[in-house]
Parts: sequence; structure tokens; C-alpha cells
Amino acid sequence: MLLVDEYGYAAIDAVVYAMQQQGFDMGVAHLIEVVDKDPQRRFELFRGKIRAKAGHKYPVEPVSEAIAPPEFLYHGTSAEAAEGILATGIRRMSKAYVHLASTVERARIIGLRKSKSPVVLCIRAQEAHAAGIRFWESGQVSPDGEIILSDEIPASFVQRIEP
Repeated sequence: MLLVDEYGYAAIDAVVYAMQQQGFDMGVAHLIEVVDKDPQRRFELFRGKIRAKAGHKYPVEPVSEAIAPPEFLYHGTSAEAAEGILATGIRRMSKAYVHLASTVERARIIGLRKSKSPVVLCIRAQEAHAAGIRFWESGQVSPDGEIILSDEIPASFVQRIEP
């Protein structure tokens, strides 16, 4: 079993060993190369440890302080899921935090993972923040936008963007 601390970090050597036990032919240098070459910067190395910056399936403490978000953030999803979100809000589902995109383009790309015809929802992030919803930088940045983490978002702050 891989030991992970409250911030989501695991020892690099332990991760490499676990990968080798699963049949992957890799070493520390290869793992570091994967991290360095990841265009979305999804992983972080720190003092001999590694962590995913977002997407955790269990609660982890955010490494950064809460931030004031931009006016709007976006969430890409399927048409079916959008109807539920508009009624009940955006939930963490199996993740530690809600994942939101800084651009419509990034949200649409994420939505394509869920549907061939994704729906993009707009979150009035500054209003949600003023109501007590917390936001954090994930450190996950790509040319088409950044991923921002948040608490669950009530439906009152979510609206559909018309295509």
C-alpha cells in the first residue's frame, strides 16, 4: 500500500516501487521525466515526494491558500449531467474538490471526455466566493486554460452557456 500524506504527497521511491510491482518498467529518472514533460503540469515534485495537483479520490489539504476567483469559471459536462447540475449544483463526485476551468475552451475539452456534444456551464465564481465558497489554484495549467479547485457549487451560481 502506498502511503500518502494529508497533502497528497507520496515518496518518489515508493511510487516507483509500486509502479514496478504493477509491471511497469520505470525508474526515478523516468518518473521525473514524465512530470517535467507533462504539458498540463498535473504533478508536483517536492523534497523527494510527488503528488497529483488535482483529481484526488480522497480528501487532501490544499497546499495553497484559498484565492479570490475570477468573475466566471466554467464546467464542461454531458447534456444529461448538466440538467442535474442545474437543479442541484456541482458536486465533488468521487474527487476531493470540484474542478473548474478558467476558460470556455478548456471546459469544452474536459466535457469531450464525457460526451461527443459537451455542454459548458458558467459559474458565477465571484458571487459564489462572496457567499462563502472557497477556491484554490490547482497549479494545473495548459495553453487553453487553468484548472481551479473549489468547494461544491450550489445551483444558484450555475447557468448554461448557449452554444
